Amino acid sequence: PVGTDEYVANTARRRIQRALADLDHIRAFASSPDGSVQAANLLLKQCVLQRPTYLSRTVHPDRMRAAAEEFHATHASTLATINKLPADELRNPFHETARVAALPLSRGGLGWLPLPRILVPGYLGGAVSAARVSVRFRGGLLAPCPSGFADIENADVLDLPRFKAEFIQTL
Repeated sequence: PVGTDEYVANTARRRIQRALADLDHIRAFASSPDGSVQAANLLLKQCVLQRPTYLSRTVHPDRMRAAAEEFHATHASTLATINKLPADELRNPFHETARVAALPLSRGGLGWLPLPRILVPGYLGGAVSAARVSVRFRGGLLAPCPSGFADIENADVLDLPRFKAEFIQTL
């Protein structure tokens, strides 16, 4: 979304609300007699999580943090319902259950990453991708500024020292 800070934050919140509704459907499916743990996990990972993850690449972390925290709490309870795990243990990133759930599928985990932890790395990844496209098609970097677009040297949109500090904290 492009617009004022308030518009971007509201749009991100609405998109996260849609993903929250999808989590409710997955919980209901997993709890039904016909529900399959494998199918519910696949729906969660391959369908529902893709939209908020993509949003983290395109929306500034400060404008998305509140919605991401709400999504994280519901995501943890959905994951707990599907896999019959204690939700409180998943919400604590230092608990062994959360650490095992965060392992890749190939290592016996669930490939689970809390959305708030990937906001800064996701946004930086999106900025790098946009920079590559800008260099490829324009021959130089462009960045949004109040009057339209400007060369990246003249724009103050990324605040890289702060992002670097936040990124290091997420590791």
